[in-house]
Amino acid sequence: MSLSKIKRVTAVFLALILACSFTLPTFAAQAPESGIEPLWAGILTMDLTFSFSNGVGTATGSARKKSTASLISGLLIVYEQDGDDWIQVAEWSGSKTIGTLAMGGNFDSVRGETYKAVFTVTAYVNGVAEVETFEDIKTNNS
Repeated sequence: MSLSKIKRVTAVFLALILACSFTLPTFAAQAPESGIEPLWAGILTMDLTFSFSNGVGTATGSARKKSTASLISGLLIVYEQDGDDWIQVAEWSGSKTIGTLAMGGNFDSVRGETYKAVFTVTAYVNGVAEVETFEDIKTNNS
């Protein structure tokens, strides 16, 4: 085979490859409408609410376990900011094997001060602990 024939065959072959590469389907996955959701093995839902009214702060945490979990436990702690430090002002804890775990209550708060609520939930699936923490920081403006 002559050199010019090899060049022509190679050119045709490369042209076919190039033409086929533009015809391959390309797509992108659509983002979920609900946003990012955690892939918990033992925790079904978790919620933290935190508010102030007339010098009283209220913090509540609730969590529900999946059927795969044997136990769910929680710890809700409220801190008051003191410079660069956080001083604990209230704490609630509990656990459940069935139903919804709910905890929380009221605490004294000072207008203008900043508070942090930290809700930590642990679910146990086959003896393995799955821990998740929600945190909220707010200033008492009431």
